[in-house]
Order: sequence, then structure tokens, then C-alpha cells
Amino acid sequence: LDDMLKSVTPDQARGRDVTVREVLDTVAGRIDDELADAPAVEATVRLILGQTYHELGAFTEAATMLEQAAAIHANMGLETAETAQIYRTLGGARLAQEDLDAAEEDFDRALAIARAAEGAESDSVLAILNQRGQILYRRGQFEEVAATLREVIRIFAARYGESSRELQSARGNLGMVLMQSGARDEADQLLTGAHDWFLREDGPASSMVLALLDGRASIAVERGDFDQAVALSREALERCREHFGPRHPEVADTLFMYGTRLASGFRTADAEPVFREAVSIREEHFGPDSLPVAEVLGRLGPVLSDLHRIDEALAVQERALSIYRQHEDASAIRFGWTLHGYALTLLDARRFAEARVAEEEAIALLSEPYSADSSQVLILRGTLAFIDQSAGDFRAARAAHQEVVAARQDLLGPDHPDTVLSQLCVAECEFGLGDIRIALQQLEAVVPRAAHAYGADSAMGAGARAWLALARLQDGAACAARPPAEAAYRFYHDAATATAVERVYAAALVAAAAHEPGAGDVPAVQALLVQRPAILAAASEPNAGDWRLGYAAFTAGRLGAASEDPVVTAALLDYGARLLADYFGPDHPLSRAAAEARATFATAAAPEP
Repeated sequence: LDDMLKSVTPDQARGRDVTVREVLDTVAGRIDDELADAPAVEATVRLILGQTYHELGAFTEAATMLEQAAAIHANMGLETAETAQIYRTLGGARLAQEDLDAAEEDFDRALAIARAAEGAESDSVLAILNQRGQILYRRGQFEEVAATLREVIRIFAARYGESSRELQSARGNLGMVLMQSGARDEADQLLTGAHDWFLREDGPASSMVLALLDGRASIAVERGDFDQAVALSREALERCREHFGPRHPEVADTLFMYGTRLASGFRTADAEPVFREAVSIREEHFGPDSLPVAEVLGRLGPVLSDLHRIDEALAVQERALSIYRQHEDASAIRFGWTLHGYALTLLDARRFAEARVAEEEAIALLSEPYSADSSQVLILRGTLAFIDQSAGDFRAARAAHQEVVAARQDLLGPDHPDTVLSQLCVAECEFGLGDIRIALQQLEAVVPRAAHAYGADSAMGAGARAWLALARLQDGAACAARPPAEAAYRFYHDAATATAVERVYAAALVAAAAHEPGAGDVPAVQALLVQRPAILAAASEPNAGDWRLGYAAFTAGRLGAASEDPVVTAALLDYGARLLADYFGPDHPLSRAAAEARATFATAAAPEP
């Protein structure tokens, strides 16, 4: 200790700012020589250094130091309270490295030794049980860990009252478990109470306050309040940087959660740099093929897909999945969510069969820890239904969406964003089946709720308005179709993340509404006609199979049928009719309208005998 302190004096430091890590590394290098004749002291020093390395986020060095301390105790035949502390700290280091099996083995050794040395309900035993619960949590064994934590809380509360740190920590952990189990109200109460206690005791930047702040953000996500979730996560990140410094693993953890909340709120452009910074820090600490890196890559992939960088997204996700498959002890929860994100990207790539396989594997992985009717698995079941919908199997998709709607209404309530999304999908399937009136009735009811749930200026709100406009057009209500069409067009025109297909589709809806008798003037029609060559050129792009592009082509061809360019008009009508028939089927009203427009134009354009 004397040498450690001297190393930061001006004589030794010689003008440098000496870091704690430098001091630790210097002392660690001298232990073998200077304490060879005092093994018990050496073990204690290694425990202290291991604990400090752990706090600094140097988990590999911590594990090495603690393994050596454990070996010394084993050679000396010691099984004391300090031995239990060595194994407990070693288990924490393994847990941070995602080595769950080794961490569980270390915690179990610590438990056995602590029970023998200090008693079955000693503070040490309860603290180890509290920490060991993190392994069960990551494996999705929520009922088991909740029961253990409730017993720990009962004993601590009876022994110490509200003043126990371990009691408040256990309450926070129980809150996280209950949130995953769907008991949001009790979870929120536990997390808020523990957060306020640690805030009073430790100040705003302590590790526990930051962890509990993140838990409260998770509750906000579960309630569908993405703005609050983002605000809480941003606050946690700012405090975390201040408390730990810019490159600590805790900062990477907080960045990961912040990026997740941004992505959940459809702020994907903001989420990308956050995830990339988290990847960089975790690669630095854990290596490029580690499970912590795979976890972030699994969330980065869908963000890149939402930004329409499909090939890049697939490469990132396939790298993450490869890492998970290399580790037999990988968390089923994290593996499952990565598969879910991969399925979404395959869906964007229009690789429907592969997307379905990936989503079914994700559901199988996540149904065991969460249960089939949990809010988490319902997300995946909704996605599986949407894959069928995107592939044109509207009947199967409608039935699956209706099941998800019923489950979400019971679990989340009728106005939760997830419930509203599923109801919107049911309406889209009704439209796909040709039941325009039923679809329109459902859309009239759900579109205002989508704007409320997701925000008036959100991508989800714009997509819902586009569907409403299309249904009104097909029902012959062109004047009523124009306001939602123009609202969708304004969003897609201004949004940096909007695709060319979304913009031209919305323009086609506005033009179709403006062209109908009594709907007003026709500048929108002229604007769409200008884009006719661009629409046709898109037929050779990767998104050429998107039915919305087909609708834009059909509309541009129909409205420009009297133009001086019959070759382009014919090509647009052919392309539009083919895409609409491929997606909706040849007997759908929209497909029939496109086929009739093509036939009418072909007859009119045919040369006279």
C-alpha cells in the first residue's frame, strides 16, 4: 500500500497524471516476487486488486487476479468468508464477460462456503443470492429468480429495515424481473423506490442510481411512452460518462440501452452512432468475437435496415448470429432478439421464406423464458404475421394478427402502440382480401389512434394515413382521400429516412385524389407525371417488387394516358398491373382496375386497320 501511494507522489510521477490502472498494473507485477513467502496475504492483495480491476471494467485482468487468489486458498485448504468473497467477485467478473456457466459455478461455490462459514441467512449469503439472480435473469428464469429475491428482501427488511443497501439493490433487481414478467405496476414501484433511496444516499451519478434509472426507462418503453424512455436513457448516459469516463464498459451498456430506446421510438438515424460507439468500447474490452459485441450488433442491424442499407444490415446481423452460434452458453434472450432483427431485415430484402424461418426460431427461443402470450413474444408473433402479409398471404396473416390484437388488448390495453399497430395490420389484411368497406371502417377508427400512439409526425402515423387514403380512393371518396394523402406525402417528402418508393407512392395517392372529378386542381397530377421515367427506371432496382411502386406506376400511367408518350404509358401500366396482381391477386379490385386501364389503353393505342 505504501508503494502504491508513493507512485503518485511528484517525485515518482515526475509531472505525469498517474492513473489508478497504472498503479494496479505496477503492483500486480510485483506480487509474485514480494509475497511469495506470505500466501495468505498474497491472496488478500489479489482479491483487493481483482475487485479494483473489476470496478475499472478490466474484467479479464480481474478474473486472472481472482483465479490466482482462489487457487491460493484451495492450496491452503481455506474456506473462509474471504474465500467466499473471492469466488463472488470472480463470478461477477465472469458475468460481465457473458460467461454464464462459469459465473454460476463461482457463485455456487461462494454460496456453499459462505453458508458453512457464516450461516444460511448471513448477509454474505443473501448478497450472493441477489447477485446470482442476474444469471437466472439473463437465462429468462424469471419465476425462480423472483422467488429468490422476494425471500432475500424479506430477510433484509426484517433484519435492517429500510436502511439496508442490499435490500434496496434486491428490490431494484426484483423490479427488473417483474418488468420482464409483465407486472409493470409493481416493477415501476420497486424501481422508483430503490432509485430514490440510492439517489438520496449516493448522489445522482452512482452505479446503482444509473442502473435503476435505466430500469425506469424500460418501464416507460413497456408503457409505450418512448419520449420518456429516451429522456431517461439520455440522462443516464450523461451521468454515466461523468461517473465512469468515456470508455468504461458501463458507458457501453448505457449507450446500448439508449440506442435501443431511440430505435424503439423510430429515431433510427440518431441510434446508429450510439450503437457504433457501444460496439467500439465493447470490442476494446471484450474482443471482436465476444457475446457483448454480438448483443450490440444485433440491435445495430435493424437500425441500418430502417435506414435502407440492407446489405450492410445483413452483414452486421450475420456476424452477430455467427458469434452467438459459436458460444453454447449464449443467452437465449439475446440470441432470440438478434434473430428477430435479422428476420426484419430479410423482410425488408423481400426474402420472405428466410425471414419466416428466422422469426420462428426466435419465437422458439424466447417463448420459454417469456411465455407465448408475453408482450415480448407477441412482438415476434406480430412480425411473423406481417411476414405472411408482406408475402401476400392475407388470410393467414389476418387470423394471426387478430390473435395478437386480442392478446395485446388484454395485456397492454387498447391504446398501447403495439395494440394499435396490430389493429392497423388487420385492416391492411382486410384490404388485401378485397373487403374494402370493412378495411375502410377499421382504418377510420384506428388511424387517429395511431397518430396519438406514435405521434402525428411519425413514420407509423404517415403509413397509417397512406392506407386510409388508398381505402377511401378505392371506395370512391376522392375528396376525403386527399387530406390523409397530402399529410403522408408531406411526411415522406421531408423525412430524411423516407425511401424513394414511399415518396412516389404518397405522390401517387395525392395525384389520384386530385385527378378525380370535384377533388380540386391538378398540380399534383402534373408533379407525378414528371416522375414517370423515374418510376419506370425503378423497375430494375432491388425494390422493384414493392406493390406501392406498382400503384405509383399504374396511377402515373392512367393519369398520363392522353400524353404524347404512349410507349412510356404502356410500360407503366404493364408494370403496375403486374406488381398489383402479384401482391393482391388478379381478382382484387385494385388489380382489376389496373388490368382494365392497361387493356383500355392498349385498345385505344392500337393502330386502325
